[in-house]
Amino acid sequence: MVVAKTRRIIAAVFLMMFAMCSLHAQKKEDKGNPYKGLPFKERIFFGGDFGLSFGSITYIRVAPLLGYHVSQNFAVGGGLNYQYLRIRHLTQTGQQRTAETHIYGLNTFARLFVFDPIFIQTDFEVLNLRSSVREPGNFFDQQKTRITVPVWLVGAGYGQRTGRGGAMIGIYYDLIGDRNSPYGRNLIIRAGFFF
Repeated sequence: MVVAKTRRIIAAVFLMMFAMCSLHAQKKEDKGNPYKGLPFKERIFFGGDFGLSFGSITYIRVAPLLGYHVSQNFAVGGGLNYQYLRIRHLTQTGQQRTAETHIYGLNTFARLFVFDPIFIQTDFEVLNLRSSVREPGNFFDQQKTRITVPVWLVGAGYGQRTGRGGAMIGIYYDLIGDRNSPYGRNLIIRAGFFF
């Protein structure tokens, strides 16, 4: 049952990416497209995002990516994802509890600049992390069983492009909202770069 659900989710993600490709194709942007006629290796770009937070919650995220410029306004690609999460919490009896996990994953994305500098984007991530076996949402009661969690993000953002590089910030919504998602909430803000 879980496998069938995951297959439906993956099919929906690829359908959404195909729809973005079709939307892009309808714009017929080949006029003035600086990528038209360029060899494959010159359409490739690197980028990613990272995050840091320290205190009672320590969070470290490193997510490099490799992308391909289909045109000036449309790009697709994928990447790796590593996250470290440690939470320290005082119980009602005054004891300190600590829980930590390492999260590994892969992702794929499609990004379309609707009008510069505004873009829409869809990301699909498959993350491997410790599962919440005993009580959903209670990080401290997790056992050491690892599970795979799908995350499907759709959103929009602002991207400042300079030549073939730039930086961007976006707000995304997780359409799946799996109870074991490390993001906790369905709304996610990310900042990144590419070159």
